[in-house]
Amino acid sequence: ERIDPRWLVWLGLAFQFLFIAALRSHPGYGLLIASSIGFGISLGGLLPMHGAMVAGYYGSSSFASVMGAMGPVMTPLLIGSTALGGWLPGVTGSYDRLFEVFLAAQLLAIAALLLLHPARRSA
Repeated sequence: ERIDPRWLVWLGLAFQFLFIAALRSHPGYGLLIASSIGFGISLGGLLPMHGAMVAGYYGSSSFASVMGAMGPVMTPLLIGSTALGGWLPGVTGSYDRLFEVFLAAQLLAIAALLLLHPARRSA
């Protein structure tokens, strides 16, 4: 509660960017495992921050409505990224392009997050 959730999310996204970049570099087995574990830990840290940011920006009384409104936006993105993950490597013969798409998405998320104003603090 002492740290603005925007910065925690930014840090998590930055770590995910690094882990995806490591995967893009065609790592050996050890770095592959370390990157996968690091990405998973980072994602696990981001999930509660998502809820904290929604509550901080919209208040607890609007939390369910906002989360529900985000579903129709997030669901196609999640389904699309999963489909892209199966299709693109099959077409290109490599995961390189897929990792590049995900790196670009991470950069967009990092940049968008930096544009957010601080959440209001509730008493």
